Amino acid sequence: MTDYKHHMQVAFGGDVPSDNYVANAIKYIKRKYKNPIFIAISDDVKRLKKILKKEKNVFYPESTPEVDMAILSFCNHSIFTLGSYGFWASYLAGGEVLYADVETKIPYTHSTYFYKDANLSNFVHIKDSP
Repeated sequence: MTDYKHHMQVAFGGDVPSDNYVANAIKYIKRKYKNPIFIAISDDVKRLKKILKKEKNVFYPESTPEVDMAILSFCNHSIFTLGSYGFWASYLAGGEVLYADVETKIPYTHSTYFYKDANLSNFVHIKDSP
Protein backbone atom coordinates (compact mmCIF):
# COMPACT_ATOMS: atom_id res chain seq x y z
CA MET A 1 0.00 0.00 0.00
CA THR A 2 2.85 2.40 0.68
CA ASP A 3 5.49 1.74 -1.92
CA TYR A 4 3.19 2.21 -4.89
CA LYS A 5 1.94 5.75 -4.27
CA HIS A 6 5.07 7.47 -5.58
CA HIS A 7 5.34 5.03 -8.49
CA MET A 8 1.73 5.68 -9.58
CA GLN A 9 2.19 9.44 -9.44
CA VAL A 10 5.48 9.50 -11.35
CA ALA A 11 4.97 6.70 -13.86
CA PHE A 12 1.25 6.97 -14.59
CA GLY A 13 0.04 10.35 -13.32
CA GLY A 14 -2.45 8.71 -10.98
CA ASP A 15 -2.99 7.85 -7.37
CA VAL A 16 -3.55 4.75 -5.28
CA PRO A 17 -7.00 3.61 -4.12
CA SER A 18 -8.27 5.27 -0.96
CA ASP A 19 -9.35 3.56 2.25
CA ASN A 20 -12.91 3.71 0.86
CA TYR A 21 -12.00 1.12 -1.75
CA VAL A 22 -10.94 -1.42 0.89
CA ALA A 23 -14.11 -0.74 2.92
CA ASN A 24 -16.30 -1.15 -0.19
CA ALA A 25 -14.55 -4.38 -1.16
CA ILE A 26 -15.03 -5.80 2.36
CA LYS A 27 -18.75 -4.89 2.20
CA TYR A 28 -19.07 -6.63 -1.17
CA ILE A 29 -17.51 -9.84 0.16
CA LYS A 30 -19.61 -9.79 3.35
CA ARG A 31 -22.84 -9.33 1.35
CA LYS A 32 -22.00 -12.10 -1.08
CA TYR A 33 -20.37 -14.75 1.11
CA LYS A 34 -21.42 -16.14 4.49
CA ASN A 35 -18.97 -15.66 7.38
CA PRO A 36 -15.88 -14.72 5.37
CA ILE A 37 -12.44 -14.83 6.92
CA PHE A 38 -10.00 -12.18 5.73
CA ILE A 39 -6.25 -12.71 5.38
CA ALA A 40 -4.74 -9.22 5.37
CA ILE A 41 -1.25 -8.89 3.93
CA SER A 42 0.39 -5.57 3.14
CA ASP A 43 3.65 -3.68 3.23
CA ASP A 44 1.76 -1.24 5.49
CA VAL A 45 0.10 -3.48 8.08
CA LYS A 46 -0.33 -0.56 10.50
CA ARG A 47 -2.50 1.32 8.00
CA LEU A 48 -4.40 -1.84 7.08
CA LYS A 49 -5.19 -2.55 10.75
CA LYS A 50 -6.51 1.01 11.08
CA ILE A 51 -8.79 0.56 8.05
CA LEU A 52 -10.03 -2.84 9.23
CA LYS A 53 -10.19 -2.11 12.98
CA LYS A 54 -13.96 -2.76 13.21
CA GLU A 55 -13.82 -5.98 11.21
CA LYS A 56 -13.89 -9.39 12.81
CA ASN A 57 -12.29 -12.50 11.36
CA VAL A 58 -9.22 -10.69 10.06
CA PHE A 59 -5.83 -12.35 10.34
CA TYR A 60 -2.49 -10.65 9.72
CA PRO A 61 0.17 -13.29 8.96
CA GLU A 62 3.33 -11.20 8.93
CA SER A 63 5.85 -13.39 7.18
CA THR A 64 8.24 -13.26 4.25
CA PRO A 65 6.91 -12.13 0.86
CA GLU A 66 7.28 -15.68 -0.46
CA VAL A 67 5.24 -17.22 2.36
CA ASP A 68 2.67 -14.41 2.11
CA MET A 69 2.28 -15.11 -1.62
CA ALA A 70 1.78 -18.80 -0.91
CA ILE A 71 -0.87 -18.03 1.73
CA LEU A 72 -2.71 -15.65 -0.59
CA SER A 73 -2.66 -18.14 -3.45
CA PHE A 74 -4.77 -20.53 -1.35
CA CYS A 75 -7.54 -17.98 -0.69
CA ASN A 76 -10.97 -18.45 -2.28
CA HIS A 77 -11.31 -14.80 -3.34
CA SER A 78 -9.08 -11.73 -3.30
CA ILE A 79 -9.12 -7.99 -2.72
CA PHE A 80 -6.06 -6.17 -4.00
CA THR A 81 -5.07 -2.56 -4.37
CA LEU A 82 -2.36 -2.12 -7.01
CA GLY A 83 0.75 -3.72 -8.36
CA SER A 84 2.04 -6.95 -9.74
CA TYR A 85 2.47 -8.68 -6.35
CA GLY A 86 -1.23 -8.29 -5.51
CA PHE A 87 -2.22 -9.12 -9.06
CA TRP A 88 -0.29 -12.39 -9.14
CA ALA A 89 -1.41 -13.47 -5.67
CA SER A 90 -5.02 -12.83 -6.71
CA TYR A 91 -4.65 -14.44 -10.12
CA LEU A 92 -3.09 -17.58 -8.64
CA ALA A 93 -5.85 -17.86 -6.02
CA GLY A 94 -8.64 -17.79 -8.59
CA GLY A 95 -12.16 -17.02 -7.44
CA GLU A 96 -13.42 -13.46 -7.56
CA VAL A 97 -10.73 -10.81 -7.66
CA LEU A 98 -11.80 -7.36 -6.48
CA TYR A 99 -9.79 -4.41 -7.74
CA ALA A 100 -9.99 -0.62 -7.80
CA ASP A 101 -9.87 0.96 -11.22
CA VAL A 102 -7.75 4.05 -10.72
CA GLU A 103 -7.72 6.94 -13.15
CA THR A 104 -4.34 7.70 -14.68
CA LYS A 105 -3.00 10.06 -17.34
CA ILE A 106 -0.93 7.27 -18.89
CA PRO A 107 -2.54 3.83 -19.45
CA TYR A 108 -1.95 1.58 -16.46
CA THR A 109 -1.60 -2.19 -16.86
CA HIS A 110 -3.74 -3.17 -13.87
CA SER A 111 -6.95 -1.40 -14.84
CA THR A 112 -10.34 -2.32 -16.27
CA TYR A 113 -9.26 -2.22 -19.93
CA PHE A 114 -6.45 -4.69 -19.17
CA TYR A 115 -8.71 -7.20 -17.41
CA LYS A 116 -11.35 -7.01 -20.14
CA ASP A 117 -8.78 -7.40 -22.92
CA ALA A 118 -7.23 -10.35 -21.08
CA ASN A 119 -10.69 -11.92 -20.68
CA LEU A 120 -10.35 -12.08 -16.89
CA SER A 121 -14.07 -12.28 -16.21
CA ASN A 122 -13.53 -13.10 -12.52
CA PHE A 123 -12.01 -9.64 -11.95
CA VAL A 124 -14.64 -7.34 -10.43
CA HIS A 125 -14.32 -3.55 -10.35
CA ILE A 126 -15.09 -2.02 -6.93
CA LYS A 127 -15.65 1.72 -6.66
CA ASP A 128 -13.26 3.89 -4.70
CA SER A 129 -15.93 6.26 -3.39
CA PRO A 130 -17.78 6.42 -0.05
